[in-house]
Amino acid sequence: MLPEESDFLFQLYHQHFPALYGHAITLLKLHNFDTALFQELAQELVQDTFHTASEKVDVLKAHPNPGGWLMVALKFKFKEFQRQAYSDSQRLVLISALPRDMADPRSDVNSCQSDMEFRGDAALIRQHLSPEDLELFEMVALNHVSHREAAEKLGITIWASQKRLERIRKDLRDLLAP
Repeated sequence: MLPEESDFLFQLYHQHFPALYGHAITLLKLHNFDTALFQELAQELVQDTFHTASEKVDVLKAHPNPGGWLMVALKFKFKEFQRQAYSDSQRLVLISALPRDMADPRSDVNSCQSDMEFRGDAALIRQHLSPEDLELFEMVALNHVSHREAAEKLGITIWASQKRLERIRKDLRDLLAP
């Protein structure tokens, strides 16, 4: 990134962060997310918005209303967050359908899959994910704990938490694809 692009983003960040953060809080409240997580989630949404801005800085510099562009980008980030939260909550139904000992690779998963198809999917998920991956998925994707908190708890970096969750989601999509 060129120095003038970096300066442009720095100025935009300081000028628009408060408004974007306030709007992210409002979106989270309107959609009934856990109030204890508002600050962390809103901050992550705004940071993701500025990450997108940094990738498209040339488009943003040419835009007649950069603040408006950022607000629209934040709304798209929130919609993406909502879709992912819904998808993750559906996976929670599968994961929680079986007792915890199904994650033990020594258990006889096949004998527990006979009654319902979703029990088979839940067993497959528990068998496929390591206990650490399952813990990270439940913390961040299902309970909406921030990547920072999850990283601290698991003793990994924030970047590692984000990448692991991305890999877990991809693996689950591939695993459960028809």
